[in-house]
Amino acid sequence: MKFIKPEHIKKIFLFSLILTIIFAYNDKSETFILSNWIINFLLLYIFCFISSFIHETAHLFAAYLQGCSLKIKFIEIKRYWISTKAYLKRPIKLGAIFPLIITLFSNGLLYFPVISTYEVTEEKYLRLGKRYPRVSEWELAKIAASGPLVSILLAVIFKLIPLPQTSISPVLINILIAVLNILPLPLFDGYKTFFYSKILFIFSFIFIVILSIFLQALNPITALILALVLAIVIFIVYLVYPYIKK
Repeated sequence: MKFIKPEHIKKIFLFSLILTIIFAYNDKSETFILSNWIINFLLLYIFCFISSFIHETAHLFAAYLQGCSLKIKFIEIKRYWISTKAYLKRPIKLGAIFPLIITLFSNGLLYFPVISTYEVTEEKYLRLGKRYPRVSEWELAKIAASGPLVSILLAVIFKLIPLPQTSISPVLINILIAVLNILPLPLFDGYKTFFYSKILFIFSFIFIVILSIFLQALNPITALILALVLAIVIFIVYLVYPYIKK
C-alpha cells in the first residue's frame, strides 16, 4: 500500500502501546494476579493495534485519494499562550501525556483515547487529474472524518464476531475512539471536520453517536441500519428546517 510508510507503522505501534496502557492499566479484577494482568494486556494490545491501525489507515487512505500525504503524530502543544512569542522550545506531546495522567489519577476507571493527529501535505503528482490543483476544504473534511467513521464501523465488526474476554470490550474501545475523536475540540478530528465542512461534521457526529448508543442494546446490523436511517433523516431535517421556518 503506497500510502502507508514504515514511519507510519512505527507511530501506530507507539499509539497502540499508549492505548493499551490506558485500557489495560486496571483489569477490574478483585485480586491482582500478574499472569492474568499480562494476558489481558497482551490481548488488549492486539485489539488496540488493530483499532489504531484501522483508524490511522483510514486517514492515510482518504488523504491518498485526495492527492495528499499525511504525517501522523501525537497531539502536541507548541505554545503556552496566545502571544506570538509564547512558543515552547520543544512541543509537548500532550497526546501521550494527558491520557496517561487521566488513567493514573482515576486508577484506570476513566479513558481518554484521543492521542494522535496529523499534518496534510499536498502531493502534486497525486493531484494530477483533479478538478482543482489545491486541496479543497471538502477534501480536508473527508480526510478528518474518515478516522472516526471507520472506527465506529470497526466496533460493528467486533460486535459481530466472537472475541476473547478482556477487561474492556474491543467494541467499547472503538466506540470511545470514534465518539471522542469526532468531538469538535481543537486538534481533534471532529474539529477539523467541523472547520472544513459543517455539513459533513453534522452527519458524521449524529451517525457515530446514534450508532454508539444502539450498539449497546441491538443487533449490530440492525443498529447500523437504524443509525444510518436516523442520521439521514435528522440531517435532511437540519438542511430543510431553515427554509420551512421562512
